[in-house]
Amino acid sequence: MEKLTIALAPKGEGWIVEHRDANDVVYLTKEAALQGAIAVIETAMAEGWEIHLSIPGGIGRFD
Repeated sequence: MEKLTIALAPKGEGWIVEHRDANDVVYLTKEAALQGAIAVIETAMAEGWEIHLSIPGGIGRFD
């Protein structure tokens, strides 16, 4: 079984989605990065992959 490890990570003033086929998109908020990650997660789920998602804590929804 394939496994997807995906993480949201701060980068400069924004957030990125880290995974093995990641692009260079920097999102303005953590919530926007999560929405970007959803498409990758949906594809992995459809293919039956195990998924590990990491989202760091913070002070608020848009930090």
